[in-house]
Amino acid sequence: MASADTNDRKSMTELEACVLALIALEGPCTAYSIRKQFEESLTSTWHASTGSIYPLIRRMTERGLLDRHAVASDGRGSNELSVTPAGKKAAQAWLKAVPEWIGEPAADPIRTRLNFVRLLAPGERVPVIEEMMDATRASLRRVERSMDQLKAEGRDVDALAVSGAAYELRARLAWLKEVRTYYA
Repeated sequence: MASADTNDRKSMTELEACVLALIALEGPCTAYSIRKQFEESLTSTWHASTGSIYPLIRRMTERGLLDRHAVASDGRGSNELSVTPAGKKAAQAWLKAVPEWIGEPAADPIRTRLNFVRLLAPGERVPVIEEMMDATRASLRRVERSMDQLKAEGRDVDALAVSGAAYELRARLAWLKEVRTYYA
């Protein structure tokens, strides 16, 4: 018979595990602050909505992974969330489990669209590729600003995590240069 911790780890989605780990790392916080962190994420796939975060937190509370405590000084009836011992074990188990699929290429809408660039007239292809390069450069600038801000705040580990996005965007730019050369 599997333990509750094993069952929780297996049945958690990546979003649930990330929320759980974020609360474990940040300490007691409100659901609103968690949602805001996801809204401000540099990764578009992690812009979790109110409609996904609040039900997720309710489910994890019901499963005994999170505790809710009323914020005494808050007139809005907010609750602070903290990770239970079972929640901490589930977050740690998630971190230690490294399935093969996490090494797969991430979804990339530019790569997806370039599979179909031949639908465009030959003269339209390079300008579209250059727009994709411009969008990637703009994203890289945002990521680099975020890294600089994190470093200035003394959050070097967070800056290091964000640097992975910068490497990804630089690699995409190098690849897009190859694609542009091919179609030029």
